Amino acid sequence: NITNGVSFFGDYVKNTLPTDKPTAYNFRLMYRGATPRVVGSWGAAIEYLRFEPGASVATWSEAMVRTKDLRAWNIGFMYTVSKNMVFHAMHQVDAKVISAQRTGLPADYKLTRADITYFF
Repeated sequence: NITNGVSFFGDYVKNTLPTDKPTAYNFRLMYRGATPRVVGSWGAAIEYLRFEPGASVATWSEAMVRTKDLRAWNIGFMYTVSKNMVFHAMHQVDAKVISAQRTGLPADYKLTRADITYFF
């Protein structure tokens, strides 16, 4: 925690494959947070992601970011709608596929995701 209600998170990963050692990292600055037991609690976050082609990051799946060949800024918001039910929305800003010229993938794209999580 930086101050009361503000936290910072960082993650760095370097694969140890003998032929290639791609890296990945993300940094997140978060304000408050949605507490599942406190209806009306909320939080907001901004984060930077960079996943080199072939990087393996257990906390991120391709379904979450569309590709693991990416650099992007994410803006997120979370809100507790009822006890043990949290709504989360995320939008990627300035997302770029790192190896677009090598793979033929589009160099930029937009991704917006929303989900509701129920805690038992």
